[in-house]
Formats: sequence, structure tokens, C-alpha cells
Amino acid sequence: MELSLAAVLVVVALGVALFVWRSKRDLRRTELELEARWQEALQAARERREAAQGLLDALKQVGYAPQSHAPIAEALDAIAEAEGGGPAALAEADERLRAALGRAYAAMPPDRMRDVQEAHERLAEAEDELDLLRQRYNDLVVRQSRRLGRFRYRMVARWAKVGAHEPYASKAGREALLRRHRL
Repeated sequence: MELSLAAVLVVVALGVALFVWRSKRDLRRTELELEARWQEALQAARERREAAQGLLDALKQVGYAPQSHAPIAEALDAIAEAEGGGPAALAEADERLRAALGRAYAAMPPDRMRDVQEAHERLAEAEDELDLLRQRYNDLVVRQSRRLGRFRYRMVARWAKVGAHEPYASKAGREALLRRHRL
């Protein structure tokens, strides 16, 4: 009888150990993947900032939308500063740049757009790449948040010192993301 109780205890202990090990492994893998996705998004944000600077230079060169030059330059500076501040800070700076660029486009005569077409196309490509990488990062943040909401992972996450990550989205975007995924 003692032997079977000891065997049951050993099996239970091994089951718990396997449970904890697999949970920790899953959390760590996702943490590493999140870090890699964030670095990709940061690189895309830098490339988009360079493309936006190229558009600003083209606008200055041809003399279009002079009232928009300073706001675009300020938004680019804000993005450069926000790159070290995390996803939320970078998303807020992104919104400033989008607003400044929108005002610049609105101030340009449509028939003059061809003068800055190449810079605009480079910016559009960089924006598309950033949007794709932002979505991938945010999808992973949602997956990790859902995982951390489950009892199995919540217990292990405290012990493994793994926490939730903030999405790469502005305040309104974060709220929409959380609402859409019911987090």
C-alpha cells in the first residue's frame, strides 16, 4: 500500500513539474517572439521616419505646403525620441506624424503631387510595412494577454516574472484592440 501511494505521489509530482515546465517554456517562447517582433516594428518605424524625412525634404525643395514643414519636423523629432519609450509612446508620436502629413497633403494642389511622387511612394511603402509589422506585434500581444489570463499561465507567469506587454497602438487604438479581442 505504501509503495502505490509513493508511486502516485511521484506521478503527481512529475505531472505538476511537466505542467510548470511546459507553461514556462510557452511563456518564454512568446516573450522572445514578442521581443523579435518589437525590434522588427522599431526598424520599420525608423525606415518610415527616414521616408517621411525624405518627403519633407522633397516638399521643401519644391516649396509646397511651407506651413506644414515645421509640424512634420516636430513630429519626426517626437518619433525619434519615442523610439526608446515603448509601443504606446511610439504610437502617440505616429499619430502626430500622420496628422501633420495629412495637413500637408491637404495643402498641396493635386496636380503638383507628381513633383514629390517618388518620396510619397517610398513613404507609402514604409507605412505599409510598418502597419503589417505593427499588426503582427499586436496579435502576439493579444495572444500573450489571453494566455496570461488563464489560470495555468497566471500561476507560472508570476514565478517566471513574465508580464503583459502593451500593444503598439494609440490610446484609442488600444481601447479598440482590447474591446475587439474582449480583453
